[in-house]
Amino acid sequence: MDNSAQKTAVTRSMKHKFGSHAATLLDRNKKKYLLVFSLSLVTALFIILPSIIMNKGYFLLYGDFNVQQYPFYMHMHDAIRSGAIGWDFKTDLGANFLGSYSFYNVASPFFLFTLIFPAKAVPYLIGPLLALKISFCAVTGYAYISRFVRDQGIAMLGGLMYAFSGFSLFNIFFNHFHESMLFFPLLLIAIEEIMDSDRKGLLIPVVFINVAVNYFFFFGAVIFVIIYFFVRLFSGAWKISFSKFFTIGFEAVTGLLLAGFILFPSIEAALQNPRTDSMLYGWNAILYSQPQRYLNIIESFFFPPDLPARPNFTPDSDAKWGSIAAYLPLFGMAGVIAFIKSREGHWLKKLIVILFFIAFVPILNSAFVMFTANYYARWYYMFTLMTALATCLAIGGKRIRWKSGFMWAGGITLAIAATIAFTPKTKNDDGSYEYGLMAYKGRFWAYVAIAAVFFILAVLVIRLLRKKRRRIFSLSLAAVSLLGVSAVLWIYFITVGNFLSYSNSDYVVPYAIEGKENIDMPEGEKEAAQDGQFRIDVYSGMDNLGLFWGMSSINFFHSIVPYSVMDFYPQVGIQRGVATRPETNHYAIRSLLSVKYLFGAAENSPFGKTTPIEGENEYGETWGFTDPDGYPVIVTPDSEDAALGDFVPNENQFIAGDRYETLMPGYSYVSTSNGFDLWKNDYYIPMGFTYDEYITNEQFLSVSSYNRANMLISAMVLSEEQAERYSDILQPIILDESILTQEAYFRDCKLRASTAASEYLPDNGGFTSKISLNRDNLVFFSVPYDSGWTATVNGKPVPVENVNVGFMAVLCKAGENEIRFTYKTPWLREGVIVSLVSLTVFLLYILLFVRPKFLRRLMSPAWSAIDAVLSKRPFESLGESEEYDRYYEEYGGDREEYEVFDDTDGITGGEYEEYEESGEYEQEDTEEQKFEFEFEQDDADDTQN
Repeated sequence: MDNSAQKTAVTRSMKHKFGSHAATLLDRNKKKYLLVFSLSLVTALFIILPSIIMNKGYFLLYGDFNVQQYPFYMHMHDAIRSGAIGWDFKTDLGANFLGSYSFYNVASPFFLFTLIFPAKAVPYLIGPLLALKISFCAVTGYAYISRFVRDQGIAMLGGLMYAFSGFSLFNIFFNHFHESMLFFPLLLIAIEEIMDSDRKGLLIPVVFINVAVNYFFFFGAVIFVIIYFFVRLFSGAWKISFSKFFTIGFEAVTGLLLAGFILFPSIEAALQNPRTDSMLYGWNAILYSQPQRYLNIIESFFFPPDLPARPNFTPDSDAKWGSIAAYLPLFGMAGVIAFIKSREGHWLKKLIVILFFIAFVPILNSAFVMFTANYYARWYYMFTLMTALATCLAIGGKRIRWKSGFMWAGGITLAIAATIAFTPKTKNDDGSYEYGLMAYKGRFWAYVAIAAVFFILAVLVIRLLRKKRRRIFSLSLAAVSLLGVSAVLWIYFITVGNFLSYSNSDYVVPYAIEGKENIDMPEGEKEAAQDGQFRIDVYSGMDNLGLFWGMSSINFFHSIVPYSVMDFYPQVGIQRGVATRPETNHYAIRSLLSVKYLFGAAENSPFGKTTPIEGENEYGETWGFTDPDGYPVIVTPDSEDAALGDFVPNENQFIAGDRYETLMPGYSYVSTSNGFDLWKNDYYIPMGFTYDEYITNEQFLSVSSYNRANMLISAMVLSEEQAERYSDILQPIILDESILTQEAYFRDCKLRASTAASEYLPDNGGFTSKISLNRDNLVFFSVPYDSGWTATVNGKPVPVENVNVGFMAVLCKAGENEIRFTYKTPWLREGVIVSLVSLTVFLLYILLFVRPKFLRRLMSPAWSAIDAVLSKRPFESLGESEEYDRYYEEYGGDREEYEVFDDTDGITGGEYEEYEESGEYEQEDTEEQKFEFEFEQDDADDTQN
């Protein structure tokens, strides 16, 4: 027997003993991983290049990508490098840094990579980092699919499908979703390794990285893995034992606790968010209240994804940001349907059917997103990996009914397009009908054309792939076609996105990304603003401009902020879903929150452009125009320029000079720079001030929400217990309409400012304030209350009071007071301790039961001594078996390179022996496959060869 035959015999012997997936994570031919990565990287860079060129070196899209990913990356980079990872004064009114940004990308390896670069380089890195993430998605997708597909060329196609899928494309908008998409396949691989090969040690680091990059997505991944596990188990693909079950449980818990340093603070912060405290019930748990959503779900598998926030096929499905996208480039659902119709009883068919059922039942779908009542389909990347696997198994399998698959996929695609395009929408006065249910006809027909062209191309590619001859050429052509159509679709998506909102190169780049250096403020004020000594307000600008400029702003777009912030705004009549955008009728809120300067769009800046609309707001005020971001604004009542298309001053535009007056009282024009007019709040109240009167919570809620902000300038809101405790220093306010007038606002602002602190200095550990009082009093700070705060006055600990619906105050004595607030991230210390203990457990586990090869060589005498004591390890692993070590020594080198991969079309573990005995194993090595792929009668002869 020659060496090659001997190696094959060894491999088959090992498969009989250990199952068909004795392979480790690394592929036998590592060049294939490099090829998948390279193809994906080149394609991704080609895709993002037009946007980079168009936007002066930056890769930009629109919406959340521009206003969150860029400022978040820049802000986190500066915060971590400066050590400001406790309380973050620049996130909304203030937030727990780790708790707020762990949902985004604070623990992402790609973000952490930016820390080695200077701050100015960070915005330029976001595009290339996105390309890297997509490339690694292809690698991990391929690593998983290659376990089940015999032809590794086909498995590579699966990895590319996963990386460039509709889900991946749609969620460029969010960007940080790709980390979870990247690491998820490793979770399934680790489970497969335990079940098929009893391989230990891999699940711990895989669980750790999945939790660390995004705890929210990990929750959904756990739900999926549970379903996946039992489907594989009950389908006979796996055989469970107590040892394997214990190994999975032990490694999963250890990996979870290993991430305690990021998990514990994150959970504490997330549980405060009202969006996690709601659950579907009643009929809403069984049926979607929006009928269009059912079609939206189906359509997402057959058409490229709609643009986020711009739904086209189903404009009223109420899922603008739901990530409903699962389209596989080139192949769509044809391969999935062909596989399902051809492989009765296969575990993957059962899993896909279950996943479709879950997608159509609201309460089951919500299980993947912590059972929140808000609709999200952000687990579809897991679904996409399964459909990509099914497509690959269909391409490489025998007796696959591709003709039926294409007919069904084509019929459903055509039915969806025809229904939307030709259903009457409205009836005109003359009795004629207007047809088409889509929101944007041009883009709808473009998507239909793209889907049709891809469908035809897929038919041609499959016809070629199903023939054995010229296999390398066929796979190469398929890969080129797949990457080509992906590039076309992605470039179209990104290009349209670039033109949907602001002109990125003329707006986002100069005024936001590079605007920090161009802002002109009075001497010393810019530095004070960037130090967080006061807050700013921004109108007629995109979200998070304050964060771009390094200033604390009350206009902020961020999903995870303290509960006190989420509770405060609704109680004063301001909506706070995922963003804070107080309207100008809440003028008093600015002074309460120590807003000193307001930035309003200058007349000749891009911010000043408006679009005419109609309608009224909840207060009966007439909407007149939208700002550049699409938000409605109010026409100034005395405006003389309300002609359509003209520049119209409104509540969001503060024009310098005497011609116009702002709707908010008490602002003085200062200067114009960086596309904005700068206005100073004449009734600014510095951070840290006192009251003479109080109002109880119950009384406060009896005041109209429209007037509550004014009330907060007049009196401090206390609980009944606090009111009793501090009745000797504060007097109850006498409720009267006169205290809610504009004149009363001016008066009270001056009173509050007259007793304000002389100094307020935030730092990495909290803040210090100095105040002089003529009597004992509570000193109020508009910093959100959080359990991590402690305080001292003149060095002595004092209790921190929760007042004014979610803010802080401390009792100070008459005379000079130095107040120190110190913040320690809740549960961070406990999380670090748990992580260190788990790390120790992990290392001991590796040393005792896994034993990497380099440790075997280094400590072989020690292992012999340990074996002599233990005699038999309770967790026997594949890598440490005597038989494997004997073959390793006989052939020399890395044992992995002798494991010839053989998928056997998805048959694993205990099924392998029966499969080989049937003779099919040898037959597949010697005979060409026969396929039933008949599109026309003329093709019959070719498909039999």
